[in-house]
Amino acid sequence: MSHSNNTNDQEHPWITHFQLKPKDIIPWEQITSPKPSLLAWALQNDVVSQKDYFDWARNFYQTPWLDDSFFLNKKSCPALDEYRQLNLWDRELVPLHFWDGVLFVGCLQPHPGELDSLTTAYQFVLASPKNLLDAWNQQQTSAQQAPSQAPASISANPAESPLALGLLSQDQKELLEKMAEDFSHRMILNTKNQTLQVHHWSEEWQPTGHALVDINTPNIFRIAHRSQKPFHGSIAANDSNDQFFNHWNDSKYLEHITICPILSEDSQTIGLVIGSVKNIENAEMALRKLDHWCHEYSEKLAESTSAA
Repeated sequence: MSHSNNTNDQEHPWITHFQLKPKDIIPWEQITSPKPSLLAWALQNDVVSQKDYFDWARNFYQTPWLDDSFFLNKKSCPALDEYRQLNLWDRELVPLHFWDGVLFVGCLQPHPGELDSLTTAYQFVLASPKNLLDAWNQQQTSAQQAPSQAPASISANPAESPLALGLLSQDQKELLEKMAEDFSHRMILNTKNQTLQVHHWSEEWQPTGHALVDINTPNIFRIAHRSQKPFHGSIAANDSNDQFFNHWNDSKYLEHITICPILSEDSQTIGLVIGSVKNIENAEMALRKLDHWCHEYSEKLAESTSAA
């Protein structure tokens, strides 16, 4: 598989952003086979700073960035084996992880349409040229060592949260990391068809499944979702709350919980952020901080939606 080597600004908006001139890419044009993509060449040769590029790309594409720590601490993922055999990949488009029914594909920039033949959900994640190349070479070596290995069943360790794996957008990661000092059991839920679906969580949760939360039935989530106001308090036992904590916390209720709504630009509740205050004496301060962070996060979501 090869990526386009033209210099069309619509296909490569980074050219316009970093104001590359025709003379800047003359050395790349003179390269014969094997010819890297223009972006890979520009990053590898410091024509464009990698730090500047990925800072821009994370926001422009609203795509998570995987730093070196993900690759240094990367765990085995047998569920990837089935997808590695597909004729879709190269050194700039590499399957990196499979989790919760989603294939995470490393790239320098997203390539909409290139993976339309996949029958599973997928998510692009940004990574440096070196880390992509190392991952690609490692996969090629593994394939040569075990060419007859049968495809693995598709499974995932639910305890490996997206936060632990680094599979978050920068805004989501920053929000959950800000909460870490004051809150355990951090989580982001998104609204989907009158249900709340858990998308990101911290390591304290121990999920055994991924039950949806029905916001039309009485539960702790419906309070904040409908009122669009933060909620802090204890959890009343009922069937809906039981179902959630059976799946996510070994059937144990938290002593208390804090929930803040995420609002869209037109003031619709599009998600919730929850956590459990570590020090109950500081609950009021922690709640004010979380409310402020959620407002910031809502504004960033609105900005990214408008930019798109």
